[in-house]
Amino acid sequence: MAHVPDGRRGTDFRPGASFPSVGEGAGSLRHPALQGGNAPPVRRARAAPRRGRVPRRGVFDRRHRHLSLGRAPRVAPGGARRLSEREALVLHHRRAARGGARHGGAAVTFAIERRHLPGEEPLELLSCVNGSGGGRAPLLFVHGAYVGAWCWAEYFLPWFAERGYEAHALSFRGHGKSGGHDRLHGFGLGDYVDDLEVAIQALPRPPVVIGHSMGALVVQKYLERGTGTLPAVVHVCPVPPFGLLPSTFHLAFFRPGLFSEINALASGHRASRTALAEALFSRSVESERIDRFYGRMQRESQRALMDMTIWNLPQLWRMQRVPALVLGAEHDALIAPSLAQSAASLLGAKYGLLDGMGHAVMLETAWERAAGAVLEWIERATM
Repeated sequence: MAHVPDGRRGTDFRPGASFPSVGEGAGSLRHPALQGGNAPPVRRARAAPRRGRVPRRGVFDRRHRHLSLGRAPRVAPGGARRLSEREALVLHHRRAARGGARHGGAAVTFAIERRHLPGEEPLELLSCVNGSGGGRAPLLFVHGAYVGAWCWAEYFLPWFAERGYEAHALSFRGHGKSGGHDRLHGFGLGDYVDDLEVAIQALPRPPVVIGHSMGALVVQKYLERGTGTLPAVVHVCPVPPFGLLPSTFHLAFFRPGLFSEINALASGHRASRTALAEALFSRSVESERIDRFYGRMQRESQRALMDMTIWNLPQLWRMQRVPALVLGAEHDALIAPSLAQSAASLLGAKYGLLDGMGHAVMLETAWERAAGAVLEWIERATM
């Protein structure tokens, strides 16, 4: 049994097998743990959804239970289809299907397709699609600082595709497999907003945009432009509209060691693995998972970091008002839950708290609980 902060007890959470990393070159990679229909790893993977069920309960602080978020809804109807290869790598993710009656008990194959959108720099867009989307708005995931679209492809994209959504993730210029790495430090938030606009226009319908950390601030800046109406937005552990100064002061006074490491990272140096674990994850995350993601971190634009601190913050009075959710994380060392709650108040958004999780919720051990919270709210907001 796992301890729940409000005094109740719930079942342990055990996620299924992770998605293989997007690598170089072309071809097809399959998750090694899921090869062979009768091998023991497959039986464990098929049993994982039963063990991984999360009891329906609120994930919010007692004072702010605006929504009741728990286990995600059932898989949406519609068979899986394989996307065509275009110009780069197609990775196949074999997942044990939830509910054998719906899929005949067989493993379902989802393809994550990489393509590049034309722009000032070629922009990487990862897409995972299951069926036609059932008339729903597509989902566009926007990453934070020091990472790329790969952070969403690890778990979230196939998870949402399994539930019938068109799921896409963008890499800003200078990030992931997008172009412009050699000019990274010259890019500001305005450039990232341009990239987001290109990705939105490339989709067949206006998407629900889910932004994490810096990506959430880019979404706020996009709404400030008023160039297009979005059906809804989700800000996950967001940089607040008032910027990073409060977070910076909090770290400097209460976590000076981590503050020094983050300053070194912002200056182009590599932070220690220990600092990364403290900044991004809860203590429940296993060492192997931290090691894997530590090797994929990259530099961030110094100009963009200054924009997020004070230079280019959104003007709230100019922002379009659309249905919005802000999710904070209980153990977030970078954006404290109180700051996420303040952001929700300023943005006129609903607020939810993810118990027991760190800043990088999409890579946490309990990532599926965060995905379920996002999905449940989206289905309510866009009905």
